[in-house]
Amino acid sequence: MIFGPLESSINAATQVGLLIIGLVIGLHHSIEADHLAAVSTMVTTANNKSSKFRAPMLGIL
Repeated sequence: MIFGPLESSINAATQVGLLIIGLVIGLHHSIEADHLAAVSTMVTTANNKSSKFRAPMLGIL
């Protein structure tokens, strides 16, 4: 395996730490003004209830 030595040197605590850092950065990025404007535009221009529910779910992702 080409990545064998690298994979064996990364322990579980490092992986969890990286996931937490990624989550925090992603949450911070999701509340920026351009994303909030895009989601609010999708919600206000939606014609049916399923579209109004889907837009915030896409914003969460």
